[in-house]
Amino acid sequence: MSEQSATEIALKEIAFGSISGIAGKFVEYPFDTIKVRLQSQPSTGIAQYSSTFDCIKQTLDRDGYRALYRGLSAPMVGAMFENAVLFVTYSKASDVVRLLRGKPADSELDTAGIMTSGALSGAVTSFVLTPVELVKCRLQIQTTLAPSMSTPAGKIGTASALKNNLISQIQSRKWDQKSPVVKPQQQSITQLISEIYTTKGLLGFWRGQFSTLIRESGGSCCWFSIYELSLRALRPIGTTKSANTQGHMMLAGGLAGVGYNTLFFPFDTIKSRMQTNASNSSFSDAVKEVWKSNGIRGYFKGWGITVARAAPSNALIFWVYESLSRRYMKA
Repeated sequence: MSEQSATEIALKEIAFGSISGIAGKFVEYPFDTIKVRLQSQPSTGIAQYSSTFDCIKQTLDRDGYRALYRGLSAPMVGAMFENAVLFVTYSKASDVVRLLRGKPADSELDTAGIMTSGALSGAVTSFVLTPVELVKCRLQIQTTLAPSMSTPAGKIGTASALKNNLISQIQSRKWDQKSPVVKPQQQSITQLISEIYTTKGLLGFWRGQFSTLIRESGGSCCWFSIYELSLRALRPIGTTKSANTQGHMMLAGGLAGVGYNTLFFPFDTIKSRMQTNASNSSFSDAVKEVWKSNGIRGYFKGWGITVARAAPSNALIFWVYESLSRRYMKA
């Protein structure tokens, strides 16, 4: 294989990963918005949302359907980079594993090889993903509440705090028909990025990196393993990946998404809590906070809606990537 052909293959992998990431993100994003809002509820006081369906209802009633896609541009770009890096690094890590084991370049990896390659690709991807998810989570929890009625970082206070804020508003101004309506003040992506950089510096964009690293390295290990092993189970014994149908790809991709989002969901909860909390709580502080307020169930808040979007979005990601690879990789 020439150097030029190797470069061409890498560029195709980047392109296919980017396209699959865009497709998957567009499908999953509304579900992800609800998940983040559920995960980011304060641990003390009265919860704003009693259930997933209550969160959906309140979001639509208060903000409309556009709220489900609030902040989409940043994670859309992030999904391009994430999936491009994920698939390219997985491919290269697989090549290294084969080389170290003295296996042919086109040979299939065993389970240990798949897990190793997946973990390495996830670890690399986590450093790209953390800043994107930080901005995404901050944007997703913004609501149409007036600024004077909301707590820092969009967190909702206790019932008594809300009551006091309402009384304060009524007492502090003339309440008549001519009074101006208080409009929501929501930050744009550029304003939010500027604020993070000004207050926290460059390293502030990697808040929650440890949680993301664990989630992505372990999650990608699980993601690729379930996908590849499911494909092998679905095709006739003794055949190669080319024997798998498009239906096999989508089923295996859906299973991979559900497995990944179930096994490593607690780390996603901790990451979201850290990234949307105004205080500088550490990883261990966030773990203790969730446990103290909700116990083991607190780590899986928003799991149901996450799995609901994980199956179709991951099925689409793998189907798009594999279909493009089959059509253009050998061209």
